[in-house]
Amino acid sequence: KINNDGIATNKGKKFSFESKATSINDTSSTEVVNFTLNDPDQGDFFSVDMYPSLLGWGPVFKLRPGGKTSCPYEDRVLTEYYLQEGAANTGPYAPNFVLSDRTQQRDRPEIDAAPFLLTNVPVTDPAVFNLTITNNSESNDTRTYNLGLVSTSNPFGAIVRIDGANVFADVTLGPNTSVNKVLSVEKGPGPTYDYDSLLIIVYSACDPDIRDSTYVSAHFLPACTDVNFSKPDDQWVLNNFLNDTMPVAIIDYNINFFDFNSIRLDYKPSSSPTWTPLETFYRDTTNLNDSTAQLIPTSVPFTEWDWETDQVVDGDYDLRLVSQCNLVEKISPTHSGLMDRINPHPFGTPSPADGILDPSEDILIRFNEPIDLGSLTSSNFDVRGVINGSETTHSSNLYFDGINDYVEVTGGAPLQQRDFTIEFSVKRGTLGAEAIITQGPDGNEQIFIGFDSGNHLQCKVNGQSVYSLYTYADNDWHYFAVSYNYANESVEIFEASGT
Repeated sequence: KINNDGIATNKGKKFSFESKATSINDTSSTEVVNFTLNDPDQGDFFSVDMYPSLLGWGPVFKLRPGGKTSCPYEDRVLTEYYLQEGAANTGPYAPNFVLSDRTQQRDRPEIDAAPFLLTNVPVTDPAVFNLTITNNSESNDTRTYNLGLVSTSNPFGAIVRIDGANVFADVTLGPNTSVNKVLSVEKGPGPTYDYDSLLIIVYSACDPDIRDSTYVSAHFLPACTDVNFSKPDDQWVLNNFLNDTMPVAIIDYNINFFDFNSIRLDYKPSSSPTWTPLETFYRDTTNLNDSTAQLIPTSVPFTEWDWETDQVVDGDYDLRLVSQCNLVEKISPTHSGLMDRINPHPFGTPSPADGILDPSEDILIRFNEPIDLGSLTSSNFDVRGVINGSETTHSSNLYFDGINDYVEVTGGAPLQQRDFTIEFSVKRGTLGAEAIITQGPDGNEQIFIGFDSGNHLQCKVNGQSVYSLYTYADNDWHYFAVSYNYANESVEIFEASGT
């Protein structure tokens, strides 16, 4: 106050002050000092008392309780050394005295994190924290705060984001309100898996000294590079074609993975639980002192190797790859297969044992191993026999006069929706069109086997006919087999001459 007048301002105040002094020489002088009270921050408000200086060099300014300030915040000022003589100081700030009172603090941010620690996080996933930012402005003002990471708390380069974007963000909040921000921490480069005490701060946009902070920590599970087979494929087969050599090609590994050391190839019999190391391929062989050590090539993205299997017995086997890093290993999918270098061959004596196939006997061959029946074709498998030289007789036969003789089978043969083969011997007495076997009254659903007018053997099924390539106009016996395939709807005619 000056002359009991106080000044409160939030825009600015300019005034003049005069000081006079008289010397013993009766010479007088006057000094005029101008003061301006001004704060460029919109919304700041001051309540100020002004006192004349006891020394004549005034005035003295003192903040009264109240008002509100920011950038910077005007806090209470206390004496450090002054103690009034003869009077005990029993005030709330004893033994200090208030020189200038505080204003309301417009910027007052607060931050909290939940959770503070996440462990066992896969290296492919981020550790996710929720940050709660609160505006505790004493003056109930809407304020903008800066949110960010203190870089010195992240010396190993964790990848930190806020709401999926840059780690530094601006947050504008109304009075006494909060907002949630999602903080994600991802594993950075190098062999570091634990990121402890990452310091997240929120501070006034214009006064970094007004701040609050919290710590978060993320611990990731150690990992190693992927690795897979290019060959052999799963369900592989090693046979005589490969000459006891199994080609192996390794792919999908990252040779630049930070703590990657080697890839190990293991094998085992499929029935065994125990894996046996077969070969190891190294990222660096410099300090191994082993001239036979296998080096992973750097010029191509794959590693090839030939497994010599001449000392391995035939059987079912499993293969796997193991990538090896400083702290952990990673195992590839297992590729299983078969070593089978002994060709199938008859085991024991084929049946009939006497080598003569009688009418009541079947041909039976037992092999040294199971046979894939679906792989047997006429190009890779056949059974051959030698005719014993005796003449086939036809003393038992049916004779038809060609006029009205026939044989009827009651109910017919059950040939619907199935494969069938009909075999017979025939000796013609006349030429031209003749029926040998028929079934079904409807021509569209009838089976007919006989001769056409041109003396070709004819088979007609459901109105579709197949003819022999040759004609049969002689008086000899001929043996025929007519075979029908239901799935393919095809007919084949076989003839054995001389029978």
